Amino acid sequence: MVAYRALYGDNKLWCRPYDMFFDEVNKNGQKYRFELQDIKSVNE
Repeated sequence: MVAYRALYGDNKLWCRPYDMFFDEVNKNGQKYRFELQDIKSVNE
């Protein structure tokens, strides 16, 4: 299992099976369900 917290909305804590977390989705140019994003901080 992989536990993760959403970085948006109400920041809920979620758990998914390892295989589902690292699944390929190939949706809208996104290869994996979760990918590292380069997001600028609101403090910059």
